[in-house]
Amino acid sequence: LLTLHAWLKEYRESMDELEIDPELLQPPLIEGREQSLIDDYLKVIIQKLDEWTSNAMATDAKAFSARTEAPELDSENLYGLDGAVLMFQIINQQVDVAMESGQTSILAQVVKEGARIMRKNQAEWIKLVEEEYKKLVEKPEEVPGGLVEYVIAVANDQIRCADFAEALGARLEPRVGGKYKTMILESLNSAIDGYLDVAKKCTQTLIDTIFNDLKPATKLLFTQTWYTGIISQVVETIRDYMADYKAYLNPSLLELLVTDLIDTFLINYLNALRRASKLRMPAAADRIREDISEVFPVFSSLKPAKEVEETLEVMEEIISLLTASQSLVFLSYWPFAKRHGPNLQFVEALMKARDDMDRSGVNEVMDSIKRKVKEENLGEPEEPTIMKKIVVQTGFSAFLGR
Repeated sequence: LLTLHAWLKEYRESMDELEIDPELLQPPLIEGREQSLIDDYLKVIIQKLDEWTSNAMATDAKAFSARTEAPELDSENLYGLDGAVLMFQIINQQVDVAMESGQTSILAQVVKEGARIMRKNQAEWIKLVEEEYKKLVEKPEEVPGGLVEYVIAVANDQIRCADFAEALGARLEPRVGGKYKTMILESLNSAIDGYLDVAKKCTQTLIDTIFNDLKPATKLLFTQTWYTGIISQVVETIRDYMADYKAYLNPSLLELLVTDLIDTFLINYLNALRRASKLRMPAAADRIREDISEVFPVFSSLKPAKEVEETLEVMEEIISLLTASQSLVFLSYWPFAKRHGPNLQFVEALMKARDDMDRSGVNEVMDSIKRKVKEENLGEPEEPTIMKKIVVQTGFSAFLGR
């Protein structure tokens, strides 16, 4: 169809050069339906692109759900699936054909349709990852193993696809201009953002998988059992999972995952602390110090130690709040509040849990803190910190959550 369209253009130009009387060229070839050739071509391409890429996606999705064997390893020893490479081979072939037509409008439409298919596949991956993880959580005994390996493979494929889309944009950008250039780049940039969103979904699922396994241990935090030392179970579980992640996950994704992993640990730990009904002092503060000392080596093996120290600094501030005498709590509170915001409900929960402070003492401390916060008009920090993610429940919601 494109060859015929190009030939018609050459035919008209040749007739003009030969100065042929236009009346002799009537009726026009194919009755002047040149645009219908373009429309028919795009219709066929859209249909075939959908068909071919859907088949590739279906094959990958079937392997992802069945998990009868491990994903393939690429040249860098990272997990991956075949569909990503195949899809871009298909799209690049059609882009090349469109470029040969010399019709920029056709090229732009083909790229736009290719980007639509990319976003369609992205939505399917997010849905599939969510469904398989839900099965793992709700009925672990009924699901095949290997979900972690396949989620890693999908995550890696998103980075590959983002790189493919970026390379396609770089190849086309010098060859087009005006509105079509904008259309092409916007379509591809949207697809790239979508790939990064899917990759983020995958890394979060990998983290969720760790903490799903850790539920029996995290439920014991700040209970009587916790004082005997349970954090080693948390550390070993994280270390085991991270060995696989480190071996088979794209390094750039691994770096992002580690940052989110440490945050997730802190969120779980601090939420458990906030829910504690009683803290034996000073044993609780000593146990928290020991917990942080145990988790630090595993985190610092994955991320520069200085960055880990900065992230875990909030725990030192909280230990200071727990160990300060009633008359000196404010001196520990104020640096914490200036960095993280007032967090009045969280701090009050800590004070109430301390077994070395009675109700009147807690009230006195909190009245002093609230008065100072009001006088100084202390608000939230410009950059939200980890404390922003700590859920403080009302008494009724805490009762419902038991």
